[in-house]
Formats: sequence, structure tokens, C-alpha cells
Amino acid sequence: MTRWLDAAKQATGAGNLPKQPKQPPAPEVNSVNSVLSGGGIPPDAADDALNRYEERAAIREYDGAQARAEAEAATIETARAAGMAPDALQALWAAHPDAAAYLAMLHRSGPQTCGAAGSILGWGATRAWQAEARLRAAGLVRFDEPGRAVPCQ
Repeated sequence: MTRWLDAAKQATGAGNLPKQPKQPPAPEVNSVNSVLSGGGIPPDAADDALNRYEERAAIREYDGAQARAEAEAATIETARAAGMAPDALQALWAAHPDAAAYLAMLHRSGPQTCGAAGSILGWGATRAWQAEARLRAAGLVRFDEPGRAVPCQ
């Protein structure tokens, strides 16, 4: 042993230190059911709900080998089967100010990649991607063959 390890072991109270830091127990999360059902989704939960939706769709797409559109549709159906109100989630996502600005820009400028849209709007890539994800989840934007966002209506 090294002299530093020996010194640490001989220090007063060194053996009485807790092995694990004490932390409060993490709240239990039941994936799809963790968002309120019946349309009563508080606005601050909309982003959290979108994150869970995106995560479920990504799992279906990559682990389940589904096409992106198929994975997103199946995720909405899973939410509906769990008693959630997908229409309420979609309305919240579409009503976000960034999503509205992104959609208006697409109608003015035509199909755009996320990076190009962010440049046009003067946003960073993360903000543009989040607005695009809200619109995709709300069913207002789809991707064309080259991967650009296109309004559905």
C-alpha cells in the first residue's frame, strides 16, 4: 500500500464515513402515463410531454426498425390507449410561440432544414430543432425526401 492510503485509513473517523451519499428517492415515472390524461396538461408539462413523446418515437424508430412517421403515429396511439388526450398535447405543442414563428417562416420561405430555418429566424440550432419537433409532434410539419421540414397544410 502507498503511504497516502495508509494515512487515510488511520485518520480519525475514516471508517465511519457513509458509503453512499444520501439522496431523496426519485419520483416514480410510468413513461406514457406520466402525463396527465383527459386534456388537463399544465403548460409547463408540455415540453416534458414532448420529450417523452420524442423518446418513445426514437425507440420505436431505431430499436423497432420502424419508419419515423410510423413510429410517431404508433406513439400517439400508445398515448391514446393509455388514456391521454393526444389532441390536447398536439394543441399545446402547436401553440408554442416558437412553433408558430417556425411554421409561419415555412409558409413564407418554403421547405427548410432545421439549420437554415434557425438562420432565417435568427435562432440557434437547438431552438429551431425544438420548434420543429413541436410542429412534427402536432402533425403540422412533415419531412420531404431530402429531409427538409414542409408544412402539412
